[in-house]
Amino acid sequence: MADSLVIPATTPRSSEGCSMKGVVEKEAEKKGLQQQQQQQQRCQSWLQSKRRLCASPAMPGSQYCGNHKPSATQTRVCCPIDPSHTILQEEVAIHSRKCPAVKQLERFEKQTYFAKGINAGETIKEFGASESVQSQNKFLSPGSKRAAVSAMSTADFQDLLRRIEKAFEQSCREVIEISILQPQACSKWLSPDRDRKLPYQEKHALQQASLLGNLESFGLLNTKNGETADDRNGSANTGNKSNFAVVELGAGRGYLSHMLCDCYNVQNVVMVERRSYKFKADRTLRQLKGIALERLRIDIEDLNLQEVQSLQGCNFIAVSKHLCGPATDLSLRCCIHGADSGLSNGTPNNDGCREGSGNPMLNGLGIATCCHHLCQWSSYINKQFFRNLGFSIEDFHAITWLTSWALSGTEEHGLTESGALMEAFELPVDHVHAVAHVSSKPRLSEAMNAIDATARAVLGRKCKRLIDMGRLQWLTERGMQAKLVEYIAASVSPENRLLLARWANVMQ
Repeated sequence: MADSLVIPATTPRSSEGCSMKGVVEKEAEKKGLQQQQQQQQRCQSWLQSKRRLCASPAMPGSQYCGNHKPSATQTRVCCPIDPSHTILQEEVAIHSRKCPAVKQLERFEKQTYFAKGINAGETIKEFGASESVQSQNKFLSPGSKRAAVSAMSTADFQDLLRRIEKAFEQSCREVIEISILQPQACSKWLSPDRDRKLPYQEKHALQQASLLGNLESFGLLNTKNGETADDRNGSANTGNKSNFAVVELGAGRGYLSHMLCDCYNVQNVVMVERRSYKFKADRTLRQLKGIALERLRIDIEDLNLQEVQSLQGCNFIAVSKHLCGPATDLSLRCCIHGADSGLSNGTPNNDGCREGSGNPMLNGLGIATCCHHLCQWSSYINKQFFRNLGFSIEDFHAITWLTSWALSGTEEHGLTESGALMEAFELPVDHVHAVAHVSSKPRLSEAMNAIDATARAVLGRKCKRLIDMGRLQWLTERGMQAKLVEYIAASVSPENRLLLARWANVMQ
């Protein structure tokens, strides 16, 4: 019998599949409509500091919640306690008593290491300035500085450029050493086989490894924590690991300290950070055996390191990666304040160390500076340096704004006028609500527009170098060996200058 042709029977699955597909599409469409409705029901006020819309529900018949509803008769102002949010002007007195930031400030003030404004620096009045310039003692935003520079006449602006060039040739003759290191101790963090669970980007790992490598080559670190550095009196460390500590200033999430503990066997760490962060390295560090970790949530301006209990009897080094603007100046005072002003119990010797004192003793520091456009005259560490170069207070603020050209040519480091101050920088709370806001960026003058982008970038780098050179000179005047190095390639981070300092008798 001939083979018969078998025709497979069709199944109803095709029609069933089409119907299921339709159901899925309808569900997705329904879900999208629900999300769209929820989005429309949310407050439409844009929060610049958080880069998102307000999450509160909008009031009935309005696009905004009760906190952000605009009014023709009511004015909103920054909270005097915490400028990160706004309140109605007529409710300032009531809100000042119940603002959650009040309790937080009260907790700060009860700490033994809290000393209001101890690292703030001298006021303009102490330098004999007239009352007419006292207003410049407040914090000036990049927009305010830009407005002042844009208002300069062509002749005044060109004169300022000539004086900057002269000051640079006079004080910055040495070529900055290029010191891009990948120390053996940090090799496991740079390896492709490293733990991918850590929230790390390669550029951050490269910067942190080079920063620590420079500290090691400068004699402030080695892989044996107990032998990290000789003490300030010139005798070798006894090997007791509890006698050595690292203070990370502007610690953020603390991953620089994480690498320190993992690669250099550091067992005593103090992190200083004003803001609260998620996804910190603290949880991992606290699980490591033998690590003593303390996080101080305090403004560097108000921190007296001599009163931190976990540092008592310790030699310590201070480190920071990208310590923004005036925070670098506050940190230098914070670290050297005790030796320089006699706050310690012991008597300072020629190098500023305390003999017979159980207070913390600084071995040295390594600070990667950045955001020079935020620097302020009131907090700058070496005002006399700029005075000796013939610059006024107004000139200093103009120079700080011109540093933004090193990164962008014409823009202020990608900052927006509102919200940027509280976003990422170590700025004193008291200074922030003194900001002179500018609603729109003023146009650059013809003299500034005549400079091409390359020349702007060169000028910006020279201005940054002048600011860092004043800091370097301040350290050397206090008996420290100090230098400025380029610790990472500009392609990885354009903010690539590292300030290193140690006492002369701290040996490698």
